[in-house]
Amino acid sequence: VTKSFAKKARLLENEKRPLYKMKKSIVTKYALKKGQIFKLNFISQQKTTIELWLESEKDDQINMPDNVTIAPWGDLIVCEDNPKINRLWGFNQTGGSYLIAENSYTGSEFAGVCFSPLDNTMYVNLQYNGMTLAIDGNWKKLRR
Repeated sequence: VTKSFAKKARLLENEKRPLYKMKKSIVTKYALKKGQIFKLNFISQQKTTIELWLESEKDDQINMPDNVTIAPWGDLIVCEDNPKINRLWGFNQTGGSYLIAENSYTGSEFAGVCFSPLDNTMYVNLQYNGMTLAIDGNWKKLRR
């Protein structure tokens, strides 16, 4: 799922301008226009890079990543805003993916994913239903 393309960005000190400015655009041969996730790498106060961390290369992979959070074990959890079916994905630190949930209840997207600071319970909303779900279970087994 991932292709890592480190592109340099520079921190602009003038607050009236954008915080980061790309030195050149990131275009890949896998541009399915299904969304991308970028990672900011803070190397020092003077040096920061931006990296294309995730981009779908096939039609059956993530489509339109939206809300993101970091799981207590370090994986990236991503809500999908997909016109076909909305899903909740996990991505490990090497870019491997696993499907956590799929909304077959309604056409509403998942939003606001977060974890309890007390345990590994994940909370996520169904946006248009006004519903919050608590998801708990064996995360190690799911991540295999």
